[in-house]
Amino acid sequence: MWVTTPVVHLREARTDLLVKLELGSRLGVDRVAFLHAQQAAFAPIIESISIRVETDLVDVWRAESSASVERFLARALAFVAAVDGPG
Repeated sequence: MWVTTPVVHLREARTDLLVKLELGSRLGVDRVAFLHAQQAAFAPIIESISIRVETDLVDVWRAESSASVERFLARALAFVAAVDGPG
């Protein structure tokens, strides 16, 4: 089911991830489990970006963007666990 499949690209976090979380809420999807799966899917990408040497502003953008997604997932997980229950 599309709504339970983690997003593949960080650039899709703003649209696809938020849509999946909202639709998942309405469809009764275990959003805690989904967010854990999403963290696992993004972990190697975020790690790879975080260890790169920043040589231009695009690298800086990628580093900040990936850190932002990582923070959002942690906060979303805490929020969803409080609202939906621990999963």
